[in-house]
Amino acid sequence: MIGLFALVGCLLQRKKLTETISATIKTTVRFLIIGGGAGILVGAVGKLGNAFNLLFGINGVILTGVWASIALVFSLIK
Repeated sequence: MIGLFALVGCLLQRKKLTETISATIKTTVRFLIIGGGAGILVGAVGKLGNAFNLLFGINGVILTGVWASIALVFSLIK
């Protein structure tokens, strides 16, 4: 999906075909790399949350993905 946005942007800017293809591929690959890194971080934070639950007996929720974004937006509005 993000690659499609990059493609449309390059086409609207009337870039050369080689630049358009290069930018689309680079954008897609970079987005996949960032997504993979985010998945690793989410997994680590989840394990850390479980460790805190066991250690301190605290029950809580670690928000990830869409819910974390929604919570952030609402916290900024207040």
